[in-house]
Amino acid sequence: MLTFVFTFGLNASYGMLPTTAGHIIQSGSSVSESPFSFLGLANLDRQQLYDTLIVVIFLLLFFILLTLWLHKQRRKLKAMNIVLSEQRAEQEMLLADKQKKQRELSHLNQVQNRILSIIGHDLRGPLSSMYEIFRAYATGDMKLDKQELDVFIEECYQQMGAVYFLAENLLFWAKNQHDGIESFPGNYPLHSMGEEAISLLQQVANAKDIKVELDIDKYARVHCDYNQISSVLRNLVSNSIKFTDRGGTVVISSREIKDEHIITVSDNGVGMEQDKLDLMLKQRMAYTTKGTDNESGTGLGISLISEFIEKNGGKLIGSSRPGHGTSFSFSLPIATAENMDEAEFSDEE
Repeated sequence: MLTFVFTFGLNASYGMLPTTAGHIIQSGSSVSESPFSFLGLANLDRQQLYDTLIVVIFLLLFFILLTLWLHKQRRKLKAMNIVLSEQRAEQEMLLADKQKKQRELSHLNQVQNRILSIIGHDLRGPLSSMYEIFRAYATGDMKLDKQELDVFIEECYQQMGAVYFLAENLLFWAKNQHDGIESFPGNYPLHSMGEEAISLLQQVANAKDIKVELDIDKYARVHCDYNQISSVLRNLVSNSIKFTDRGGTVVISSREIKDEHIITVSDNGVGMEQDKLDLMLKQRMAYTTKGTDNESGTGLGISLISEFIEKNGGKLIGSSRPGHGTSFSFSLPIATAENMDEAEFSDEE
């Protein structure tokens, strides 16, 4: 800038001005148009022109510096916003995790209370009855002839069956509440699974003179977790027996539709309003109503059944009418070459 001022002043001292064409003319020469006329500065003297240029340059520098400062401040503000957003997200995650743990703790407390209630009532009752019977027999307070002894053994057998059935459901349910349900599907004969369920509950059915029928094709095979679906069938048959009057009938049946077997457990028992049944299935309510012979229950059945069926790709549905009975149905995939283990092809039926 100093060089520019010096050169400009030197030229002016010799009476010379630069022209737009690059020629040097004498100060006395006429100029048709000033080089600063396009800026509106033609009427200003040189000192005023210098002052104006200096002001313009300083203003430009000021605006450049101001722009740089504002840009830097925006970057700082953006960085602060990012940090605040991350902190807020972290706080929300911590809060969500805390709420989740509180829900889990509350759920575990409910599970604990439920287990204690079941052990204290439904499991303790049959065990206490058997203990008193065996104590009386062992101490000689109970004198039995052969016929009475047979009745005694039959009653103990039924009590033990009820305890075993309850303990199995309780263990399944408690494991599901703690670890979740894991399925190990394979291909199994549906007819045999139905026979097994009936066999385990035959004495309970006989005690109420209830006939349990099996209407399943002997060659029907399904793809499922054996233990889970066996538990489903036992629970459904047990519920049907529980809510069927003496002399009634329970039927396990299946029909093939496309690539599925639709399994149904039906009875001609007391039934219920369809709205109540729909609500029970939707909310998986604990159903602890006494049976037709005042049988007790844990209320775990429907919850276990629904979860096991869903784990095997199906859904539990039900229909009922008061005084006409109840039926529950669910679907299972048909065992095919795609899902059948090679070892099963070589098994003899």
